Amino acid sequence: MGWISEVKEAVAQLCAYVDLPRSLNALGELLKLVEARKARGASDKPGLELAKPVPTGETLVAAAMTNQAKISRGSVKNAVADFSPTINRFLQAHLFGDIFKRDSLVWQSREQATVGALTATPGVQAQLRSHMAASSAWPLRRHSCGSSAEGAVHHAPVS
Repeated sequence: MGWISEVKEAVAQLCAYVDLPRSLNALGELLKLVEARKARGASDKPGLELAKPVPTGETLVAAAMTNQAKISRGSVKNAVADFSPTINRFLQAHLFGDIFKRDSLVWQSREQATVGALTATPGVQAQLRSHMAASSAWPLRRHSCGSSAEGAVHHAPVS
């Protein structure tokens, strides 16, 4: 997969963790980078898009619950989800459904992006601990750090 698609996908996913305006701003910066590289004659391959469509409706929610249990290594029950079934439904349908059912980025890369973003975000220690535990299912190895982060650094414009 081309680095552009990987970075776009990771940044789009992060709207669920660091908020939509920040993700939109980051995508705008990525667009500027890609356009600047193109203007200098770079011929970056955009990469792959979704191979399979993301399910919708109750099929999406069922797939999301399966994804959530797989990532969390079991059924997820907690006081906040019980207190607000609405936020739990959003979490399941959007994050574990709409995002994690997308096949344009492997789960290990998604967790790497999430842990990185949460590490830099104040006040989210509980979520960071949760994702650190989840990411242990996909141990980080040098060769698996992928082109996402390395691509963004390697292909960044040089002043």
